Amino acid sequence: MKRFLALAFTCALPLTSPADTKSGEQKEKPDAPWPSHYSKGRKTFDGTGKHYMGREISYVMGHQAIRWLERANREEEEAPSKAIAALNLKPTDVIADIGAGSGYYTFRLAPLVPKGRVIAVDIQPEMITFLETKEKKLGLTNVEAHLGEVADTKLKPNS
Repeated sequence: MKRFLALAFTCALPLTSPADTKSGEQKEKPDAPWPSHYSKGRKTFDGTGKHYMGREISYVMGHQAIRWLERANREEEEAPSKAIAALNLKPTDVIADIGAGSGYYTFRLAPLVPKGRVIAVDIQPEMITFLETKEKKLGLTNVEAHLGEVADTKLKPNS
């Protein structure tokens, strides 16, 4: 039986207040209680002001930041190998890497599922081109770069 695993390392949180209406400004609904690992704090120029485990959540990152996504100290900062190990993958698993970006996780996951596949979904055509080029360079055959949209992965049901 195929297992579907999704990696989502960005949060889909509302970024604006409710819109004004003709009858006047809508009152904001009170925020639901935040789990203890989330907090609100100082907003930086490229962040949302919302924090997860002390680290500010950023807006969607552009393809211009590929070098930052592929930085050498990412393991030290984020310990992605621990996240990958915790997935307990089987060789036949099908993984959806949502928000794949440069494929940092995609290309670490693909060798772990040699009889499965990794569907790398991103919303930027430039990232898709980067993923396809890197897949060929690495000689992988189980990675599928897939263009989605902000609110829709464009994946078929049970894909």
